[in-house]
Amino acid sequence: MYFCDNYLLAVVFCVVTMFCWGSWGNTQKLAGKTWRYELFYWDYVIGVVLFALASGLTAGSCGGGAWSFLANLKQASAANLGSAFLGGIVFNAANILLAAAISIAGMSVAFPVGIGLALVLGVVVNWLGAPKGDPELLFGGVALIALAILCNAFAYRLKAKAAGGAKGAEEGTKTVGKGIALSAVCGVLMAFFYRFVARTMDMDFAAAAPQSGMMTPYSAFFVFALGIFASNFVFNAVAMRHPASGAPITEREYFRGGFAIHLVGVLGGLVWGLGNGINLVAAGKAGAAISYGLGQGATLVSALWGILVWKEFKGAPRKAGMLNLAMFVLFLAGLGAIIAAGESKTKAPVKVIFDTDMITDFDDVGALACLHALADAGECEILATVSCTRGNASVGAIEIINRYYGRPGIPVGCAKETGVVGAYAGAKEKVDPKSPLGEKRGNDGGHYKYRKLLLDYPGWFEYADSDDAPDANEVYRRVLAAQPDGSVVICSVGFLTNLRRLLETKPDAISPLDGKALVAKKVKRWVAMACKYPAGKEYNSKWDPKSSRIALENWPTPVVFTDFEYGKDCFAGRAVAESGVKGSPVADVFAGNIPSREEIGKDPAHWLRKAFGRGGRAAWDETAVLIAVRGTDGYFNVERGTYRMTGDDGSDEWAPDAENGPHLRVTEKLAKAEVARIIDELMLRPPANVAR
Repeated sequence: MYFCDNYLLAVVFCVVTMFCWGSWGNTQKLAGKTWRYELFYWDYVIGVVLFALASGLTAGSCGGGAWSFLANLKQASAANLGSAFLGGIVFNAANILLAAAISIAGMSVAFPVGIGLALVLGVVVNWLGAPKGDPELLFGGVALIALAILCNAFAYRLKAKAAGGAKGAEEGTKTVGKGIALSAVCGVLMAFFYRFVARTMDMDFAAAAPQSGMMTPYSAFFVFALGIFASNFVFNAVAMRHPASGAPITEREYFRGGFAIHLVGVLGGLVWGLGNGINLVAAGKAGAAISYGLGQGATLVSALWGILVWKEFKGAPRKAGMLNLAMFVLFLAGLGAIIAAGESKTKAPVKVIFDTDMITDFDDVGALACLHALADAGECEILATVSCTRGNASVGAIEIINRYYGRPGIPVGCAKETGVVGAYAGAKEKVDPKSPLGEKRGNDGGHYKYRKLLLDYPGWFEYADSDDAPDANEVYRRVLAAQPDGSVVICSVGFLTNLRRLLETKPDAISPLDGKALVAKKVKRWVAMACKYPAGKEYNSKWDPKSSRIALENWPTPVVFTDFEYGKDCFAGRAVAESGVKGSPVADVFAGNIPSREEIGKDPAHWLRKAFGRGGRAAWDETAVLIAVRGTDGYFNVERGTYRMTGDDGSDEWAPDAENGPHLRVTEKLAKAEVARIIDELMLRPPANVAR
């Protein structure tokens, strides 16, 4: 399957889409001299279906494998097939109204009003569904395009009133009302079709196979085209019997047309289909909102055709020409802002301290991989990586991952004197760098994976045993003291030991502030993977309950929780496990610890209880990193309240308090499968730097 992996190429594709979507209406104008638009539309739909099928069997099938067109269609879920099909139905209803508006008001009016409105609403809908791009630039561009629509509508009104005389003005006003009304209804419907299709597609083209049930752009386009074709027997039949203009016609009229006139309609469908096909391919790199928004710049192209070629404003007042000029200027400025939104990096990188246990589970590895990928993209700066456990291989494992991503100089440290000790209960032996597996040879409660990293990547770490690493307190205090006030985000995905110890530190040579005052001055937010909703015991908060209680009760800045409830069925990592990447400690850990698809398929309920799904492992820790760097907007809903420890056994409970609660907990907004795909995409990114 061919896919686009370059943003500039994706923009080029979107520009081609713009010309295709803005030019297909010429075929209707050509046919319209002797052929009603309702009859033209049957051939147009046939052209769309033919292009969707041809692109699927060619570009969508090259290379074979699970991503190929027919193989992907066979495994697509009923829900995704239905969504793409529904997208075709919604689009067809809108497009028939657009064709009617073209027949009444011309291309230079129907497109700017109808497609311009669709652009404005559609960008909002698609951005909310999959946030990508700078929102200020994106929505600023949309605002400019909205002004362009108004300019065109006023110009059309002036043209219609210039028909002359009272009767002409009255007829012109009626034409204005009908043409704009059809265009406006078209725009509202057109705004929603794209999201029905985009949500069905797996854009993680680097994975060995699409996620179960998801479709490629090619298979989604084909099912979408079938939705157009099937619904045409209803919508177009109604349009023929109740036309927007002219007398009713029957299906017999269609068969009276010659080959040439039918070919013009098919050509229109092929032109539109080309634009739609490459637009869906571009969406994987540009994002659905930007891809859709640029494509709907077709308004400019269609308006140029209508004004310059078809002379639709001939004889209009000079003021109408000025308004149309303003429309072009505003549209170009708006499209420029939308393009810039895709590559904008105006926001300063988020400064992050990463606090992990690295003791049994391996979502910690995925979380640190995501953090490095975001740092590679300029979205964050990793200030320190510390372990909240001691007497094990946790710090060495952190160092290996840091070195893999080309950042061996990131400060590391671990908890001292308190908290969870060892790789398993009662552990006494130190981790020997010459024989890191130790006496138990891996029978150590899940920590084997981290000891094995030390065995497989010798020379990539300084501290085989975390007890030999610097004190996390010193690392925290030194890093925080050096940062601007209110600038640091702490992301903890393990026990709360280090956070409690930090709060209890005294003034020293590093800073005259005690721990709590230093946190209050320097930390913007703490993002914690901890606690169980609505009440219970969660791994990270229960194993050092005293530290959990002290940290939760005394933390002086906002706290955001991604708790056990959110992450338990957000599965990620299989794409990494099956990637086949060599020399990657991240791929090694995931490949060695995620059960195969076949194993899970034999007893899904069993594996679900163990927090595994078809997509991989529950992404508790990776979700925390996503929140720490990108925030919650667009990805998660939030609920305000308080998480508190209720007993010495590690029990906790959530107390909702919408007005005064000091804590936020995230809940699902963007579908968890979408969040998991974002996480997988981050984990699959190769390191941007090499310093090993």
